[in-house]
Amino acid sequence: AINIITAVMVGLAALTLVSAVLLMATTIRQAAFTRRREIAIMKLVGASNRTIRTPFILETVVSGLIGVLMAIGLLWVSAWALFDRYLLRENAGTAFISAGDVWFIAPFLVLGVVLLAVGTSTVTLWRYLRV
Repeated sequence: AINIITAVMVGLAALTLVSAVLLMATTIRQAAFTRRREIAIMKLVGASNRTIRTPFILETVVSGLIGVLMAIGLLWVSAWALFDRYLLRENAGTAFISAGDVWFIAPFLVLGVVLLAVGTSTVTLWRYLRV
């Protein structure tokens, strides 16, 4: 049963990753479409590709960081309330995650979101703007 649950959770994680990439790409395309006049003016005055793409990439990274910080906070509160305060008292011999484990994985989550945001925004802008 645990192997089946693990496989289902890995599938859900993959689905969530695909959803995050598609959501970021759609948001970037929407932002680029909304600012098409500004982009056209920047192209006309000779702005470099990096100058045009940087605000979009930074916007995606900042929104991703806000999301991952909120997720880490929710994970910590959940682990603290459910595992640290309740389940560890009831089942002292069972190995559960703890609130400390959330702080261990937090840097990996932040790094993953930043890489995902930069990669998604770079590919989306490269395909959408054709700068």
